[in-house]
Amino acid sequence: MSDHLPFSGSVRRAIAAMVITVVLLGAITGFRHTQADQFTDQIGQKQQQQGQLNGLMGQLSQEIQSSQVREALLQGMIATLDGQIAVTQRHIADGQVLLQQISDNLVREQQHLDQVRAQLALDKHALAEELVMIYKMGTNTPVNNLLASDNFNDFWRRLIDLRRVSGTQQSVLDRVQREEAEVIAAVNDITAQKQRQQQLLKDLEQQQQQLQDQRSQRQTLVGQLAALVAQDQQRLADAERAVKELQAEITKLQAEEASLHAGSGHFVWPESGPISQGFGCTSYPFEPYDPNCRTRHFHTGIDIAADFGTEVHAGDAGIAHTYASVYGYGNHIIILHGNGWVTVYGHLAWFAVGDGQSVGRGQVIGYEGSTGNSSGPHLHFEVRLNDTPVDPLRYLP
Repeated sequence: MSDHLPFSGSVRRAIAAMVITVVLLGAITGFRHTQADQFTDQIGQKQQQQGQLNGLMGQLSQEIQSSQVREALLQGMIATLDGQIAVTQRHIADGQVLLQQISDNLVREQQHLDQVRAQLALDKHALAEELVMIYKMGTNTPVNNLLASDNFNDFWRRLIDLRRVSGTQQSVLDRVQREEAEVIAAVNDITAQKQRQQQLLKDLEQQQQQLQDQRSQRQTLVGQLAALVAQDQQRLADAERAVKELQAEITKLQAEEASLHAGSGHFVWPESGPISQGFGCTSYPFEPYDPNCRTRHFHTGIDIAADFGTEVHAGDAGIAHTYASVYGYGNHIIILHGNGWVTVYGHLAWFAVGDGQSVGRGQVIGYEGSTGNSSGPHLHFEVRLNDTPVDPLRYLP
């Protein structure tokens, strides 16, 4: 584990080395057994969560089905509104055509009324001249008849009864009466058409407002539908992502659990360099005490000398646990490979992996240093099988 140091305080250092070995042995034993239990517990918890999540997915699926019913209802309402909007638009178009026709009729009727009124004025002027001529006739004058009449028509009736009106005068009188009746009819028709026009304008205004309301309602429904669809899609995406993440965690834990049972006992060299201390009994007083050794001390691994900062590689795939310390093994990593196989990497300068991380065979896990009980840069590499240190050289190529 270390190069030779001065012997001052050797007993204290030897005891410390034995304590470190006991602690390390306990840690490895505990981790090897508890790690599998932890994985089993964690996988069980994750699978329980997965079951709960699957239940939530089923509930979400039912909610989405309900939402789809609402979406179909909204789509039906939108389709109905589209039909109503189309009908309203046709009514407005028909009303605008009819309004234009009424406007055109009013122009023609007004022109005709102006013509009839002009002709009526001419005929009345001619009739007035006839009245003057009748006035100049004898004692039974038109004035007397006029004064005795209730109105203009009654006046002419009296003249006709007296046979004082000539055929020409009668013709003029008839034409005036017809023209007056035509004027009255034209005025009434124009008045009726204007009233119809005003009512149609009011109807069109209401229909335009109805169309605007329908379009506004449709836009609201479309917005509700889009929000509902987006909400369902987001909820489904979140749930699917949660399922994938949970499954990935379960898969990772299962892989880590499987690695605890996959150790083969065949390792690659953690780094290149000369072996400065081998495995087995040693006279170095700072190694763990072993009464079975003639030298009373036992080196539980091999020390490989290399430059400070040299990359240190995992001997095989497994789960790495990192420990920072200024004593004993210093900064060191314990990798659990499964099937009882464990490797230890001591006196590291710093780590390249995190605690509990799964590592691959030959992956860089740290860098050579001289932390803990060390007199110079080197790597203490240790292989254990079922908690017992074994000679690493027997399992290296």
